Amino acid sequence: MIRNVAIFFLLALLLTACGGRGNTEPTADDGSNCFGFSVDTPENIACIESGDVSAVIQANPDASAVLQQESLQVRLSGTVIIERGEESTRITALEGNNSITFAEETLELAQGSRVEFPIIDGVLQAPEPVEETDISEITVPEDLPRNIRQTQTPEPEETPEVTVEPITDTSEIDDNTPQEAVADLADGCDSTWTNVYVVRSGDVLSIIARNYGTTVEEMAINNCLLNPSRLAIEQVLRVPKAMPLTPTPNVFFFFASESTLYDGNCTLLRWDVINVETVLLDDEAVDNTGLETVCPEETTTYTLQIMYPDGTEVERETTVEIIPRP
Repeated sequence: MIRNVAIFFLLALLLTACGGRGNTEPTADDGSNCFGFSVDTPENIACIESGDVSAVIQANPDASAVLQQESLQVRLSGTVIIERGEESTRITALEGNNSITFAEETLELAQGSRVEFPIIDGVLQAPEPVEETDISEITVPEDLPRNIRQTQTPEPEETPEVTVEPITDTSEIDDNTPQEAVADLADGCDSTWTNVYVVRSGDVLSIIARNYGTTVEEMAINNCLLNPSRLAIEQVLRVPKAMPLTPTPNVFFFFASESTLYDGNCTLLRWDVINVETVLLDDEAVDNTGLETVCPEETTTYTLQIMYPDGTEVERETTVEIIPRP
């Protein structure tokens, strides 16, 4: 009997050991869990947790991983920080192109993008719209395998202001000479053009040439330009005309519906112009299209003044003649 009891006890021990081994769950130590997310390829990520508050998770170079927590899935190909609070969970992309899927809705998270998931009664809700944030102020663990700060765009350095003295001796000019230095050479060029144009911010030589009815090549030759693609603000250029060509309006008319009236009668002035900056009727600003009733007591000439965007002015006149009653 004692032998039977010993055998039964030994069998019970073996069954307990086997059952325990079959029910073992993965733990955070084996890398398959990160901040409460299961990871499909733990070997492809580094997970640095800060208690229950946040975690910075980084994918290895040229690798990706999928993190899953209930209905929330993160497809990681760069570096993200996940911050967890009582009212929401926030995921911010610190680098790379990552994606978030929640309830079959997928959002793309590029560097600097952030998405927030509200929490109601302990349940994660649908995300708020993705927004941009300043990631330069986010503290990044120093023991990340890859330094993400090196992948972010550095702040541009301020360029010191340089004063360039104009060159008057053309023998000193070569292909490396800044265009600002030859801005005053127009007077020394062999050119028959006597009119000038002063370069303004945003000007390009092709537009200036077209406005003056010439070509970039002619402008470069007549202004000794080493590099026609570079102009200096307030640079004086020689041009072939006194003013740019004026764009022709699509519609331009100004007349009186009746140009001859008996004393005491009235008529309508009508006008319509397009592609202009300002319209004045006898020095008073009016709309580009208009009607105005006039009742002149004597023969009167009305003037419509038109100002184009380039400063050109054009006038049109119409005369209403008053005749005595029979």
